[in-house]
Amino acid sequence: MKKTYAVFSKQLGSQGADFVRHIRNGIAHGHASLYTVGSNTFIEIRDYGRGGTPSAFIAMPAAFISDTLDIYRRIEQEVSSKGAEE
Repeated sequence: MKKTYAVFSKQLGSQGADFVRHIRNGIAHGHASLYTVGSNTFIEIRDYGRGGTPSAFIAMPAAFISDTLDIYRRIEQEVSSKGAEE
């Protein structure tokens, strides 16, 4: 079975924020494709910077997209609730 693989440039903030941004950009700009290995579906995402320079390559099980969104929302909610406490 293939393993999850990600290579990307860190540009704006944390690695997590950059990871999510590269996923979003790759999908939004049509640089994502699905493929199957055995019974597992994977997504391959590529992102490009200005001038078409590659800035990310991510290959992971497609189910990880949903998991990543859940984690992102949980962190966003925690940050929001901490800000309300201060």
